[in-house]
Amino acid sequence: MKKLDLGTGLFRYRFSYMIYLPALDALPLAARAAVYTRIQQTLSGRGDRDVMETLDNTRKGWR
Repeated sequence: MKKLDLGTGLFRYRFSYMIYLPALDALPLAARAAVYTRIQQTLSGRGDRDVMETLDNTRKGWR
C-alpha cells in the first residue's frame, strides 16, 4: 500500500514501498536478517508499535 501524505511529501506507511519487494526476498538469508534487524531497531526506537504489528501480520518471519 503506497499512500503519499501530500502535507509532508512522505509515505504514510514508511516501509510499505520496500518491505514487500521481491528483491528483499531474493537477498541471502544473512543480508535479509540484517535488514530486518535494522528495521526492528528503527521501529522500536521510534515507538512505532502499530507498524511493527502490521509487519507481524503481513510479513511473516521479519523478526
